[in-house]
Amino acid sequence: MKSKMTFRNEVFDDLDYSFDNIIESKFESCSFRGTRLEEINLSNCSFDRCDFRGARLNAASFKSSAFMNCSFTFADMFGATIENCRMLGSAFDETNMLGVIIKGGDWSYTNLKFHNFSGLDLSDVNFFGADLTGVNFQKCLMDYTNLEQAKLNNVKLHGADLRKAILTNVNLSQLDLKNVKIDITHCIQLAISLGAKVE
Repeated sequence: MKSKMTFRNEVFDDLDYSFDNIIESKFESCSFRGTRLEEINLSNCSFDRCDFRGARLNAASFKSSAFMNCSFTFADMFGATIENCRMLGSAFDETNMLGVIIKGGDWSYTNLKFHNFSGLDLSDVNFFGADLTGVNFQKCLMDYTNLEQAKLNNVKLHGADLRKAILTNVNLSQLDLKNVKIDITHCIQLAISLGAKVE
């Protein structure tokens, strides 16, 4: 793999690109199954419908890159940093995301079921329409985090700060809000969802 190149339908399975620096490259329908990408730096790259199943992405750094409809099933992303990336429609089934740092970005329609993001600063992250079933958001800071139309079944929010979160069309009455910080607007939204008439 090299910078500033376009790759289509390429197979990189089980190869080792650890510690590489890739800038402004495009990958379409490429396979990275079992590929070693530890501590790789990807900047301003785009990946469309790529398969990272079982890839090793420990301590990788993704910056201002796009991963559109990619699969990270069984990938190891321990300690990775994902900064201002577009992850639209990507799936993270059984992915190891412990220690991941997420800085902003668009995670719309991603599958993040049952992952543990406790204690993270998830400010400015867009989770519009994402499947967040069972996700642990305990003690997270969520300033301007967009949760509109996200699936929030059984999410853990204890100690989270949602005062500036975007909760449009979220049924707050279905969430466990014990020890969760919300603002006055959210309080009114909660009251309405419980059937109250706010005048």
